[in-house]
Order: sequence, then structure tokens, then C-alpha cells
Amino acid sequence: MLLELNGLDVECIIGELPDERERVQTLSIDVALEIGDGAAESDEIADTVDYAELAGRIRSELAKAKCRMIERAAKLVCDICLADPKVGAAKVKVTKSGAVPGLKSAAATSLRRRGSAKNTCEVGAEMVSYALFLKGREKDERRNPSNL
Repeated sequence: MLLELNGLDVECIIGELPDERERVQTLSIDVALEIGDGAAESDEIADTVDYAELAGRIRSELAKAKCRMIERAAKLVCDICLADPKVGAAKVKVTKSGAVPGLKSAAATSLRRRGSAKNTCEVGAEMVSYALFLKGREKDERRNPSNL
């Protein structure tokens, strides 16, 4: 099961430039969490990630961190998500608008799996490979269900 939180606005200090170190800016955070099917089966909040509580933790920790780089902010949010034992993997996209004149936004994406030191590309490739594997199986099942 994939649980997504999209467009979480977070007010924090972010940036390297001297003026950015003195003013609050808004980041937009998108989170995708790989979780089990517990809540889908039980329909109980105890069997899933409490995303209201998670959103509060993300806001609080990013406000305290005062990151210079959006890459660091993305890693921090991944770490926060993976602190919940119900989360097996987390994909976090941090978007900062107005970073460069004429540029709509800059974004950093971090993708981490529990128990793995790998980040973004390596784990991302694993997840894409697995997704393609599953799609291939679905196509095979439709073509020839007796082969499985």
C-alpha cells in the first residue's frame, strides 16, 4: 500500500544566501510512504500512519533544522517518516519556489528504504524495477493465467 501526503506547506528557514538565513520561506513537501495493508483490512487508524501527526512532526523538525539545502531537508523528512515502524520506504520531494529569478521552483527528491543506507537513485531504481516486474506479471496473467 502506498500512502501519499501531497502539498504540505512548511514555513521554515531554508537557503544558503545571507538574506535566506534571516527570513522564513515556504517549502512544499510531497511524501509517499510504503506501508502494509493493515488499515485497508481493519479500517483502524492504529494500523496505519497518523498523517496529521506526521505532518506536525515534519513542520516542527524542519522549522528547528534551518537547513541550507533542500537536499538536506528531503533527507531529514525521509528520516522522520522512517522513524515510524509502519513505514517500509519513503519518497520525499521538497519544492522551493522563487529560489532563482525566472525559475518556477527547485526540488530535491529523496527515496529511502528501511534498513538501507542507499538513497535516491539506487533505491529508486529498485522500486522502479519492482514496479515494472509487477506490471509484467499482471500482463502475463491477463495473457495466459495458467502460467502462474
